[in-house]
Amino acid sequence: MPAYYQINRTLGQPSNVIKAFVNKLTIDLNDLYFFVHIVDRNGFTAAADALGVPKSKLSRRISELENLLGVRLLHRSSRRIAVTDVGAEFYQHCVAMLMQAHAAEDVVQRTLAEPLGIIRVSAPPAMTDLILSDILPRFMEKFPKVQVIIHATNRNVDLIEERIDVALRINSQDLENSSLVQANLCPTQWTLLASPYFVKANACQCIAVYRGLIVG
Repeated sequence: MPAYYQINRTLGQPSNVIKAFVNKLTIDLNDLYFFVHIVDRNGFTAAADALGVPKSKLSRRISELENLLGVRLLHRSSRRIAVTDVGAEFYQHCVAMLMQAHAAEDVVQRTLAEPLGIIRVSAPPAMTDLILSDILPRFMEKFPKVQVIIHATNRNVDLIEERIDVALRINSQDLENSSLVQANLCPTQWTLLASPYFVKANACQCIAVYRGLIVG
């Protein structure tokens, strides 16, 4: 009888509100990045050199951005640029956006460097007592910033609905297909044991009448 684990990879998916916002977003965020560099370096030439892209590309992208917004962000001349009033305000928001993007990247990098957070695990009580009780202390010693929450149940939990990250299950058949990631951990074997006294005293009894079976 194989033991399986399933991982829920749907947690943290964007909400419908965020999806709707992204679908309506018409600005290429790279153009905002280009715009900040142009303003910071007071011109297209210096920005192009710093970014390693052609000056003509930057000029075209900013022109397309202005056409999309319906406003002029920069006044251009042959020698210099000047940021318009609306361009200056737009620049502040672009800088804030880039700072948030860097902060978001830092969060991911810190997690990759040292795992942290909460892992919710569902497992049968027998597996929790016999296997996880031995594994978890070593895991938590190795990753002290990870909090493991165990849901000990024989119920076939809904990983998505109940926000379970990992489910350990014992099953005699392949699990049904789903969007979850699943893998066979190892084969297991169930053995029914009884004392000689019990066998002698109950030799003619059907095992089905005994409800007090203990896994151990």
